[in-house]
Amino acid sequence: MRPYTQGDLGGLCGVYSVINATRIVAGLDRDESQELFSSIMDYIGDARLVADGIGIRMIGRLLRDVVGEQMKYRSMPFRNDRTATLGQVWGSLNDFLQEDHRAAIIWLGWSGNEGKKGHWTTVCDATPKQLFLIDSIDYRVLNKGKCTVGSRSKRRPHVLYPPCIYLCSDSPIRGSS
Repeated sequence: MRPYTQGDLGGLCGVYSVINATRIVAGLDRDESQELFSSIMDYIGDARLVADGIGIRMIGRLLRDVVGEQMKYRSMPFRNDRTATLGQVWGSLNDFLQEDHRAAIIWLGWSGNEGKKGHWTTVCDATPKQLFLIDSIDYRVLNKGKCTVGSRSKRRPHVLYPPCIYLCSDSPIRGSS
C-alpha cells in the first residue's frame, strides 16, 4: 500500500507556497512559520476549500490579508498576459531572483495552459536553465527544457501558467505598481 502524501487528500500546496515564500522574504523561523500556518488556516476556514486546493485569488488574499507587512512588496508581472513566452517568463524569474530576500510563487499545471490541475510551489533561485524550488512535495529543480507555457507534452511535462506567478520581495519591485 502506497502512503498518502501532501496533495493526495488535500490541496495545501498553496498554503505551503505562501509560507515558504514568506520564510524566504521575511526570514521566518519555525515558530513564526507555524503561527502563519495557523493564521492562514483560520482565515481560509472552509475545509472544502483546503481539500480542493486554492486558486490565484485566494493566494492574493492570503498575501494581502494574512501575510501583510511581512511581505508587502508583491507583483504579478504576467497578470493579464496570456501571450508571454517561456523565455520571457524564465528571464523575468531569473532576473528577479538574483537579489536576496526574494521568492516567486508559481503554478505548475498538469493539464494544459488552462491550469485546471496542478501544484503551487515556491521558487527561491534561478539560472538561465533551472528554477530551484522550496516545495511541499519535495520538488527541487525545474529544468527549462522540461517546461512550457503552452500545452503539456511528454518532452515538456511542466506547464508554467504566467498569469499565476507572484513575485515577492522585502523591497520595491522594479516595474510594478
